[in-house]
Amino acid sequence: MPKTIGDLEEIGFEYVGQWNINQDNRIYFDIYPEYLNKEHLLYAFGVNETVKYIGITEKSLKARMINYKNGYEESKTSGTTNKKVHRAIKELLISQKKVDIYLLKKDADCHFFGYQISLATGIEKSLIKAFDFDNNLWNSRGTVLNNIESKQKIIKFYSNLEANQSVIV
Repeated sequence: MPKTIGDLEEIGFEYVGQWNINQDNRIYFDIYPEYLNKEHLLYAFGVNETVKYIGITEKSLKARMINYKNGYEESKTSGTTNKKVHRAIKELLISQKKVDIYLLKKDADCHFFGYQISLATGIEKSLIKAFDFDNNLWNSRGTVLNNIESKQKIIKFYSNLEANQSVIV
């Protein structure tokens, strides 16, 4: 059964705003101000109860949303995503559909052998894989899905090590 916005909310995602379109057919975002300058966040876009995109930002949420708003080409990789997501949001808004913005507002104090682990970075790809049914997400599939299995094997290997063992890579 496909996962929904409700499934995201169960793990701590909350509604924080939405995308809109003006009379000139330019898209813009309206997000609760207290989240605009926060960094290292996991966010999602939803239409009705369907998750359409899951992403992370190392910059401020505002800076990341501006890239989607403008379809800005930051680099070849993110530029393609920015343009694709910009176009998809705009098409939905033109067709009178509401595009909501959600954030994972919970943060976990995760450490591995004393090193801080980013919860957002750590679960982004797993969430994309879990919420992508029938290629419904706007996320690119190539790098995400092709690397998940190999990364899971590495994680299993490291999790089976005892605390005093070391590995030369």
